[in-house]
Amino acid sequence: MGHRLIKVYTRTGDDGSRVPKDHPRIEVLGCLDELNSIIGLILVQAEPDPPPQLAHVQNRLFSHGCRGRSAPARRARPGRG
Repeated sequence: MGHRLIKVYTRTGDDGSRVPKDHPRIEVLGCLDELNSIIGLILVQAEPDPPPQLAHVQNRLFSHGCRGRSAPARRARPGRG
């Protein structure tokens, strides 16, 4: 497919923060990972001529997931959930 992915290292994040396992961000990241995996399976099954749009979407999802993993944890404001 010709896309080179960056290496991702996970420990305590860029700012050293941690979030609890039930944090909404963790749920979103898990959903992004699952969707990315499903798209990967579709791309493999569609060989030798996979839709180029799916590879683009998969790359974007991966980028969003990386940003979400390195974003600082924010506390929810009262009344905003």
